[in-house]
Amino acid sequence: IDADPFFGPRHDISKGVMGFEHELMLEQSLLAMGIPFETEEQLRMRGTSKTPDILFSCPMGVKVPIQKNKHTPQQGYQCRESVDYEWKVVCWMDSKALFGDINT
Repeated sequence: IDADPFFGPRHDISKGVMGFEHELMLEQSLLAMGIPFETEEQLRMRGTSKTPDILFSCPMGVKVPIQKNKHTPQQGYQCRESVDYEWKVVCWMDSKALFGDINT
Protein backbone atom coordinates (compact mmCIF):
# COMPACT_ATOMS: atom_id res chain seq x y z
CA ILE A 1 0.00 0.00 0.00
CA ASP A 2 2.83 2.40 0.82
CA ALA A 3 4.18 2.15 -2.74
CA ASP A 4 0.79 2.74 -4.43
CA PRO A 5 1.20 6.05 -6.33
CA PHE A 6 -2.56 6.76 -6.52
CA PHE A 7 -4.18 5.52 -3.32
CA GLY A 8 -1.36 5.09 -0.79
CA PRO A 9 -0.75 7.20 2.32
CA ARG A 10 2.02 9.26 0.70
CA HIS A 11 -0.28 10.25 -2.13
CA ASP A 12 -3.05 11.19 0.33
CA ILE A 13 -0.64 13.41 2.27
CA SER A 14 0.59 15.17 -0.89
CA LYS A 15 -3.01 15.76 -2.05
CA GLY A 16 -3.85 17.27 1.34
CA VAL A 17 -0.82 19.56 1.27
CA MET A 18 -1.59 20.66 -2.29
CA GLY A 19 -5.21 21.40 -1.38
CA PHE A 20 -4.13 23.46 1.63
CA GLU A 21 -1.62 25.42 -0.47
CA HIS A 22 -4.30 26.26 -3.05
CA GLU A 23 -6.68 27.44 -0.33
CA LEU A 24 -3.95 29.77 0.96
CA MET A 25 -3.28 31.08 -2.57
CA LEU A 26 -7.01 31.77 -2.99
CA GLU A 27 -7.14 33.64 0.32
CA GLN A 28 -4.03 35.68 -0.56
CA SER A 29 -5.43 36.59 -3.99
CA LEU A 30 -8.73 37.77 -2.51
CA LEU A 31 -6.93 39.79 0.18
CA ALA A 32 -4.71 41.41 -2.49
CA MET A 33 -7.85 42.42 -4.42
CA GLY A 34 -9.48 43.83 -1.27
CA ILE A 35 -12.44 41.43 -1.43
CA PRO A 36 -13.96 40.85 2.03
CA PHE A 37 -14.56 37.21 3.02
CA GLU A 38 -14.54 34.68 5.83
CA THR A 39 -12.49 31.49 5.77
CA GLU A 40 -13.70 27.97 6.54
CA GLU A 41 -11.87 28.13 9.87
CA GLN A 42 -13.62 31.38 10.82
CA LEU A 43 -17.00 29.91 9.88
CA ARG A 44 -16.35 26.82 12.02
CA MET A 45 -15.41 29.02 14.98
CA ARG A 46 -18.76 30.83 14.58
CA GLY A 47 -20.52 27.46 14.53
CA THR A 48 -22.12 27.79 11.09
CA SER A 49 -23.58 24.61 9.61
CA LYS A 50 -22.09 25.07 6.12
CA THR A 51 -18.41 25.87 5.75
CA PRO A 52 -17.14 26.57 2.24
CA ASP A 53 -13.46 27.48 1.91
CA ILE A 54 -14.46 31.10 1.27
CA LEU A 55 -17.73 32.87 2.12
CA PHE A 56 -17.93 36.33 0.61
CA SER A 57 -19.15 39.04 2.99
CA CYS A 58 -21.64 40.06 0.31
CA PRO A 59 -22.62 38.33 -2.95
CA MET A 60 -20.47 39.19 -5.97
CA GLY A 61 -21.30 39.46 -9.65
CA VAL A 62 -18.95 37.54 -11.93
CA LYS A 63 -18.95 38.01 -15.70
CA VAL A 64 -18.66 34.63 -17.47
CA PRO A 65 -18.70 33.74 -21.16
CA ILE A 66 -21.75 32.05 -22.61
CA GLN A 67 -20.43 29.31 -24.86
CA LYS A 68 -22.03 27.91 -27.96
CA ASN A 69 -20.99 24.46 -29.20
CA LYS A 70 -20.13 24.40 -32.86
CA HIS A 71 -19.99 21.02 -34.59
CA THR A 72 -18.16 20.64 -37.85
CA PRO A 73 -18.89 17.21 -39.43
CA GLN A 74 -15.74 17.30 -41.56
CA GLN A 75 -13.56 17.72 -38.47
CA GLY A 76 -15.55 15.31 -36.29
CA TYR A 77 -15.22 17.30 -33.08
CA GLN A 78 -16.84 20.17 -31.26
CA CYS A 79 -15.12 23.44 -30.64
CA ARG A 80 -16.39 26.04 -28.21
CA GLU A 81 -16.81 29.59 -29.31
CA SER A 82 -17.62 32.45 -26.92
CA VAL A 83 -20.57 34.40 -28.23
CA ASP A 84 -21.60 36.61 -25.33
CA TYR A 85 -21.27 37.16 -21.59
CA GLU A 86 -23.65 36.86 -18.66
CA TRP A 87 -23.46 37.72 -14.99
CA LYS A 88 -23.56 35.06 -12.26
CA VAL A 89 -24.05 35.77 -8.56
CA VAL A 90 -21.37 34.11 -6.42
CA CYS A 91 -21.71 33.88 -2.63
CA TRP A 92 -18.99 31.35 -1.79
CA MET A 93 -16.02 29.42 -3.23
CA ASP A 94 -14.47 26.03 -2.62
CA SER A 95 -10.88 25.51 -3.71
CA LYS A 96 -10.44 22.21 -5.53
CA ALA A 97 -6.80 21.80 -6.43
CA LEU A 98 -7.24 18.24 -7.74
CA PHE A 99 -10.70 18.10 -9.24
CA GLY A 100 -12.19 17.94 -12.72
CA ASP A 101 -10.80 18.61 -16.12
CA ILE A 102 -11.12 21.25 -18.82
CA ASN A 103 -14.51 19.91 -19.96
CA THR A 104 -16.26 19.85 -16.57
